[in-house]
Amino acid sequence: MSGQGPTKSSLEEGIPSIETKLPVVLNKIHEAAPKARIWIPLYPQLLDSVPGGDITVGSYFFRAPVIEHDVAIALENFVNKLNQTITSIVTKWASTTRAQARVVKGTVHAFEDTSSGINPMKCG
Repeated sequence: MSGQGPTKSSLEEGIPSIETKLPVVLNKIHEAAPKARIWIPLYPQLLDSVPGGDITVGSYFFRAPVIEHDVAIALENFVNKLNQTITSIVTKWASTTRAQARVVKGTVHAFEDTSSGINPMKCG
């Protein structure tokens, strides 16, 4: 039903699903193209919140009530955990298979202000 939010089964799928499915996908790519360089982008940090402070979205910020701030922090924590999991999986898989695979860390900062001349999409 619309508007009820995710079900328990869809929440249980989350990060454990990535832990089991990402290596399978990486293996299929590697089998199809053994010499390919595989780059996996990480999820961007959409919000930058400081407890009790403003929530920054790109170059903008807004003041948020406590409840919205808690949601923003929970979202940041989830994305950080997700990116740590992806990084760990890709690093372990590449080491085990000796394939050329890495994460694109710059995508985490894709929504940051780029007026400094720093390219947030730099791979590394």
